[in-house]
Amino acid sequence: MARYIPQYLFDGLVVQYLLGDIARTPEFFDELLQDYGKKYPDENPATLVADLHAAANEGRYVIRALVNAPN
Repeated sequence: MARYIPQYLFDGLVVQYLLGDIARTPEFFDELLQDYGKKYPDENPATLVADLHAAANEGRYVIRALVNAPN
C-alpha cells in the first residue's frame, strides 16, 4: 500500500515553511522534509516541494489581502 503524506500534515508543512521563511530558518524546514521523506517514501520529493511552495504562495497572498483590508 502506498504511503503519502495526509492532508493535515501537508497543511502543517506549509505553515512551517511560511514560518521558517519569515524567521529565515530554512534548515528547520529542510529537516522536516527529510523526516517526512523517510516516513512517506512514496512521495516524490521534488513534487512535494513544488506543491508546498505553491501552497505557501497562496498563503502569502491571503495574508497580504487580510493585512491590506480596510477593516
